[in-house]
Amino acid sequence: MAPSADKEECYILRLTDPAAAERVRALLRQRDAQRMGLETDLDVKFEVTNPRQGTFKLGGDSYDVELQDLPTVVECYKSYDDIHLVKCMDIGQVLLVHEKGTQPSKAVQSRDGITPPFHNAKDRMFRKLPEISVAAVRRTEDAILDIAAGKAPAGMEFVDIEEEYVLDEQGNGSWQRLKV
Repeated sequence: MAPSADKEECYILRLTDPAAAERVRALLRQRDAQRMGLETDLDVKFEVTNPRQGTFKLGGDSYDVELQDLPTVVECYKSYDDIHLVKCMDIGQVLLVHEKGTQPSKAVQSRDGITPPFHNAKDRMFRKLPEISVAAVRRTEDAILDIAAGKAPAGMEFVDIEEEYVLDEQGNGSWQRLKV
């Protein structure tokens, strides 16, 4: 199904080849790319057998492309008057373009976000939760309910110790138990 003319699509395109990235930048900056002698045909085609792998064509050159999910959703904004920004959509995937013949990664989800602080974000920020047994959660919950009711948890007792803050001759202070 071909995209309709009134529907916009938004992509994050990450190219590992600096020369290809500069060609795409120059192409996007030029209003009349054909007059400047730059190629205007950008094309992405995905394989039928693996919809996350495909080919990216830039002029006469061909690159491998893979589709990866971002660790978080990124908001996309645009401006009609160069003053006001309008959120137009959310982006959750990135097209990773690399040299033809390089081994594609088997990862479905990207380890990195789109900015340097989000480098290796999948491992740093979304680590697995520790496994806690249901019995430990139940014991902790019962202890909290006992404390809220004014009772000591099972196997424990409340001890009230009165202390006061005492200064010595040098002006250093410490908490000390009151002598009764």
